[in-house]
Amino acid sequence: MPSTWRRYVRPQDFVWLLFFSALAGYGPARSQSAIASLVALGVVQVLEPRIGARLSVVLKLALCFVLIGYSGSLSSSFYLVLFLPVITGATNFGLLGTAVTSLAACAVYLSCVVFLEPNQFIEQNQVPELYLRTLFLPVVGYLTYQLAQVNQAEKRKAQEAVEELARANRSLQEAQAEVRRAERLAALGQLTAGLAHELRNPLGTMKTSAEMLSRQVAQENAVA
Repeated sequence: MPSTWRRYVRPQDFVWLLFFSALAGYGPARSQSAIASLVALGVVQVLEPRIGARLSVVLKLALCFVLIGYSGSLSSSFYLVLFLPVITGATNFGLLGTAVTSLAACAVYLSCVVFLEPNQFIEQNQVPELYLRTLFLPVVGYLTYQLAQVNQAEKRKAQEAVEELARANRSLQEAQAEVRRAERLAALGQLTAGLAHELRNPLGTMKTSAEMLSRQVAQENAVA
């Protein structure tokens, strides 16, 4: 029963649920659209192993767009949630996939400008902040990709070590089987030699006695 339960519910799922529940209680997330986006993001994050990394990245980018747009647009503190699809892409795709996901996250963030009011403009002092926010997305993606590559390399080394141990174990089992076979053959040889010895002695005596009788008893005798 516990193994079946763990197959469908992972311990980290509770962590994600707590995380998004805490975000939903954050001040700027008071609008229904922002809360709905956070709930949907939590569901996608929990279901990511089942729906696949590609669909998860697409859904996260779309939900991040809605969440950031309805919680302050470019000045929203929720721009940090864009790290979620970037990290997913960096850990599941190659370098090109990491770059594409990071650029898509940058495009999603900058496209939130459409949520600004018609008479609302980006102030000049906001430009450096927007530049830093946009710059950090590909940097985090690349660093995560490097870390994922290191982990994969360590995983490959561990797998190779396991395979080497498995081969050594098979060789040891084969050697043990050969030793047991040799021991059985040796025991059989000893048994055969002992049996032959025990049979040869009386047979030799019988043969010698028969030869002596054949020389000493007349041919017309029934014993001869």
